[in-house]
Amino acid sequence: MMPGYEILSQAFGGVISITGEADRNPVRCGPSVCDFGSGMCLVIGILAAVNERHRTGKGGLVQTSLFETALSWTSVSATSYLATGETPGRMGANHHLIAPYGYFETETQPIMVACASDVLFRKLADAFGHPEWKTDPRFSSNPARVLNKSEIEALVVDILKGASQDHWLELLTTSGVPCSTVHTVPEALTHPQAEALGMIQTDPDRP
Repeated sequence: MMPGYEILSQAFGGVISITGEADRNPVRCGPSVCDFGSGMCLVIGILAAVNERHRTGKGGLVQTSLFETALSWTSVSATSYLATGETPGRMGANHHLIAPYGYFETETQPIMVACASDVLFRKLADAFGHPEWKTDPRFSSNPARVLNKSEIEALVVDILKGASQDHWLELLTTSGVPCSTVHTVPEALTHPQAEALGMIQTDPDRP
């Protein structure tokens, strides 16, 4: 039996092998996804067992493990491996099955861009003033863009570096292209949406 530490679970279950930059050492996923995920799976299992007890009057055994949780987090990469036989690698903030998709620098601060479909890519091409990308055989479909990932992402990098983060966020959002700032934890905590959702609660019993 192995000790159940988060970092060991991520290593043993393959999570660390697909986390980080391609040309650097693997890294631990920031949040404790195996610890927290196992807890959530356990709660879901308990709720399902309670519901079954109400329905049948019978109890049940609920089990979970850090390894099962870790392996489940690799589902996309695992499916890709099972389909192709190729060992998934690390791609930083990018995606091995979608392009362009990931972290890009602008003239000021970075942004995340997520062209997760051909429709969204066509919107990106129009927003960038390059409608010819839509019919370019290298880029006209997502499988083609993945095969030519370095080429399309190099073009996107060159364009985004020409203006500020604010400029691109406004233009891409208006054009219907999914994008986001890259918040620090303090920035995310103080965002108006976090306040609207009541994510930060104070203890009325503490000064």
